[in-house]
Amino acid sequence: MASTVAGGSRQSILPLFPLLASHHSHTRIDAATDLLAALPLSPEATSAHGTDLTYALKRLVAGLASSNDAARQGFAVALAQLATLLPDRDQAANLLPQLMEATTSRAGMDAREERDLLFARLVGLHALVRSGILVRPTVDASSAEPGGQAWRDVILALVTLANRKSWIREPSYWVVCEALRSLLETSDADVPWREEAVQWAVQRLLGDARERARGWSAEKVAIVLVLQSHRVNADWSSLLAPTFSSGSLLARSSLTNLAAALKGALSTSLPSDGSSNGGPSMGSNAVKTSKNLTAPAPGQGPHFVWTLLADVYLPASPSGSTTASAAAPKDKAPFAAFWTACVDSALFGSSSLPLKALGFSLIQLFLPRLAANGTPADVTALFGPNALRVLANHLRKDAQAGGEKTLSRVAEKVVTSTIPLFLTSVTAAENSHATQVGVAVVKALVSPPHSQYNAFEPKVLDRIVAKLPLAAVKGWVAHLRTVILEPTVVKAADAEQEEEEEEDGSFEGGAAAADASDREKRVTAQRTWAFDQLLTVVRSGNVPKDDDLVSSLLEFLAVIGWFDVTESGTKGARSYAIADRDAPLTGPQRLAARSRFFSCLTALVGGSVAAPLGGPNWLRRALALLDNLAADNKHFARASVDGPKDPSAADHDGDDDDEDDEDAEAAPLIERVKALSAALDKVGSSSAAAAAKPAGETDVARERAKTARALLEGVRLVCWDEGAADASDVLEGSIDAIEALFPQLADAPEPTDDDDDDEEDGEKPEPSTILLDVVLALLRRPSAFVKAFAGPIVLRDRAPRRRRRACRRG
Repeated sequence: MASTVAGGSRQSILPLFPLLASHHSHTRIDAATDLLAALPLSPEATSAHGTDLTYALKRLVAGLASSNDAARQGFAVALAQLATLLPDRDQAANLLPQLMEATTSRAGMDAREERDLLFARLVGLHALVRSGILVRPTVDASSAEPGGQAWRDVILALVTLANRKSWIREPSYWVVCEALRSLLETSDADVPWREEAVQWAVQRLLGDARERARGWSAEKVAIVLVLQSHRVNADWSSLLAPTFSSGSLLARSSLTNLAAALKGALSTSLPSDGSSNGGPSMGSNAVKTSKNLTAPAPGQGPHFVWTLLADVYLPASPSGSTTASAAAPKDKAPFAAFWTACVDSALFGSSSLPLKALGFSLIQLFLPRLAANGTPADVTALFGPNALRVLANHLRKDAQAGGEKTLSRVAEKVVTSTIPLFLTSVTAAENSHATQVGVAVVKALVSPPHSQYNAFEPKVLDRIVAKLPLAAVKGWVAHLRTVILEPTVVKAADAEQEEEEEEDGSFEGGAAAADASDREKRVTAQRTWAFDQLLTVVRSGNVPKDDDLVSSLLEFLAVIGWFDVTESGTKGARSYAIADRDAPLTGPQRLAARSRFFSCLTALVGGSVAAPLGGPNWLRRALALLDNLAADNKHFARASVDGPKDPSAADHDGDDDDEDDEDAEAAPLIERVKALSAALDKVGSSSAAAAAKPAGETDVARERAKTARALLEGVRLVCWDEGAADASDVLEGSIDAIEALFPQLADAPEPTDDDDDDEEDGEKPEPSTILLDVVLALLRRPSAFVKAFAGPIVLRDRAPRRRRRACRRG
């Protein structure tokens, strides 16, 4: 009979079973719900229509052996829900024998049919564990068997199943761990046989001679972690000896052996030879691990034991953090020590590509948890020396073109997906702890002790920095400033020199000079890299930034490029001083800082940085910044790009004196430009002048004055770039152009015969011609900054005025 009476009408349950095999999860869930609603689950209904319930149980157990994965899932879910609601304890007790009988292999079965039966037994046992009927005290109340016998039978069935085939070992022990949790999370009052069953499980899973002979595997580590996390009372020192004599898997003294046990903790996959597990490796004092460790397939996840370890060190939720810290062993090693021993050295330090791929999977597992529970030191440990070496090597194009494409794709995913997603979660957290962890990720990729500044290509860092929150970007800029002021390559060079001196016993003068030259090249390379990273922060539209960040960054580049900090400088000024006297700023390094200063201005003025942050106002702000630094003689002094000079050559080289004289000669021109800039601020702003002119003409006058002032500011910045002597031509031309455009600002020169002749001949140039000559002289310079301010600001601002003038004439 396959129907029941519901509300006076008979409803068949037969159409529901095909729906349980649907490939759509919502269809399977709806079918399971309808099946439970149609079955007689009350004691009265069971006595009247018990055949329907019996048929449903048999049909669900038989359906577990389907070769359709979706069918196994649907029937297992329905079986677990139905077992939970069974009113008859005899039916619940008979489920396990019924399942074992239905999934027993018979003679003549092929490998595929046997595989389906093994999976059917696995999902069936898991359904019984999930249903909760195994930890009911009433299941065995009327039986002569000891309490919890059904629970013990399930554990034994799972262990036997795990030893049948290597590819089913991991999921079988995962269900064992679930069964242990289901019992450990009950109380002695609810389940009287709880303590007795737990002690039996400890002896059977760990203390049994058969388990000791099999050695240590990831599954046994998982069993210990589950038992210890629930504070099971046992003689752990004896149970775990001799491999873990301390009684704790996570003690410092146990990490080496733990790494050896976990080294084969790969996700389940068929062995390459198709055989089952070959049994334990032998050796009384060595860490015994299983043979025939299989390689992970592409896209495979890590063994479930790593999730348990992550829960111990970095719980996924705040409540889990409290529980894990309370249950963690007192002698638990720090996360950095655990990760270094079990992952960085054991996996990334191996020559095995599958183990390296497993290491990358573990980074993807552990990194997201650092946002809430990790520290910057934990981030540094996560990206250890071996991990960074493997990551950098497999991100290079030559590695991707070779025979390691799969690992290269995994490495690419780490930097393009895992780290950016982590930084996105850090941004959403919006707290100082998350910000520190976010900065630590970027610093770990480019800083000692595990990496170096040029370990990764700039585009890799660009993608990562773009995901940082604003507070973390400021921390990244602060780190780059530290790199410039105190290069890390100096310490590395000093360490190498000390080693060479110890080996050679002496250090020759020629070798010392060569070493100094090499050190300078390395310092220049690192500082140039840091300058480029600062430029990327300003130039990239994806990197979050604000006005304060850009202003402080420009000020830093200005000080490094043009000034030295005096001895009497205050604490604020001293923050710009070079911390390492063995790495003074050289001429090429100062020129590099100046170049990045103007490149930042180019991005701000030329439109690369969107408004309101970018705009032509940065010309005035940058010029005011340089003028203020130059005027602050107490804290800053102008620096030379030629570096320290040899005193003995002072009488033989007068180039610097000549250059200073030329700059002094151009000083009046600069002062005149300053005066004109100040005068232009008043053009069109006078109330009397504004009242005497129409509103439209007043606005035009203000726009002309604004454009002219931008031209003068740009020319003065060119003087800071090239020197006043080299830019004297545009200085003079800009003065002439402004005085021609605004005659009221021109000085009253004494008339000369040449001027009279020019007026008679009509050769005096038009103001627009003078301005055009100045602009062309600027544009002939190979400078992106000049083109950024001379083109968009000067030429484009004059075009509307010419159109308006033409309209008025028409």
